[in-house]
Amino acid sequence: MVETVFQKMPVDLREFIENNCALSMESFRPIEPAEMPQPQRKLLCHDGDMTSTLSEFHGGVLQVEALQKKNRKGTYIREVYLRTRDGGIIVEYGVIAILLQGFEPQQREPIEQDREPLGGLLHRFEIEFTSAPLCFFSLNQDAVARNPVAGFGQPEYYGRFNVLAKPTGQTLAWIMEIIPGIY
Repeated sequence: MVETVFQKMPVDLREFIENNCALSMESFRPIEPAEMPQPQRKLLCHDGDMTSTLSEFHGGVLQVEALQKKNRKGTYIREVYLRTRDGGIIVEYGVIAILLQGFEPQQREPIEQDREPLGGLLHRFEIEFTSAPLCFFSLNQDAVARNPVAGFGQPEYYGRFNVLAKPTGQTLAWIMEIIPGIY
């Protein structure tokens, strides 16, 4: 199932994850939601955006910390931490490919400023969207050894691949989302 998701995702995103983020596509182990411990299951296994879910869970506004980024032919890819604004706690590690043609010029600027999560911007701009998790996965600590998420020292990490789209079906973003640790 994960292999199918990799084949569907934009090539630039797949290459960015493997080459820039040091995550081998073979290291993602597909899992069913029931295999995931709590609270990761609650935080990942839903059809909402992660910004809203994590903001509610942590009781505050989230902000982006961009670790690296690139803009290639209208696809804005960034590797990020989502942090709580108050306290700076890292609540998600992610890689997102945002298809800028789905946004008006005045909406693109705050996206590329890398301060607010895309989910928050979609709500702020009142852009209707759907969130469709494509698959759930786990990664062991060996798989993330050269990735920033390794610093959290967990034996196992859980995440999902997700697509945000307009109700018309126009894709807005492809996202790999990993919860960095047990709370």
